[in-house]
Amino acid sequence: MRTEDAAWSANPRRRLMSTQDVAAPDSAESANGEVEFPARPPAPVQMHELDFLLGEFRCEYTNLTTDPVSSGVATWTTVPILGGHYYEMTQTVPVPGVSSRWVFGWNQADSTFFTSYYDDWGNHGATKCEGWQDGELKCTGDYFAFGQPFVFQEVFAQVDDDHYTKHGFVRQADAWVPVDVIHCHRV
Repeated sequence: MRTEDAAWSANPRRRLMSTQDVAAPDSAESANGEVEFPARPPAPVQMHELDFLLGEFRCEYTNLTTDPVSSGVATWTTVPILGGHYYEMTQTVPVPGVSSRWVFGWNQADSTFFTSYYDDWGNHGATKCEGWQDGELKCTGDYFAFGQPFVFQEVFAQVDDDHYTKHGFVRQADAWVPVDVIHCHRV
């Protein structure tokens, strides 16, 4: 057995960690040989910029992709999860019968919001949101929806404490084509 392997075998705590783990910046070995991890950081303060999404909402939508244009009512409920590091929106759209989850978070590395969407039809996507500009939060990214890849843009705007809008667009060539308009009212 190599000397290095013998040293790892002699300390059962170290047997569970690789050499990279020991040198990782998120932990340190204390004087008694135990690994100490830092305290969990607080949720990013930037998440509070999305507090307008929190709660239960009745959402009136207009689907611009159908012929004729269709409309309906959905419910969206958003709660903070994982210590407030993320907000998770649960969406129920009775017609055509879609249940989905949409997770919002803050990326400290590039100072942007991000989202991850998935539903029970197999649609999914991820966006990056550059931040608020002129009262709008634009989230743009790649989606796979209804059997096809798309580049989507979701544009949120807060009307008042109990009402916000979301306008959806899909990228076609050099243009953003509207796909839906949604008004969400707190219940």
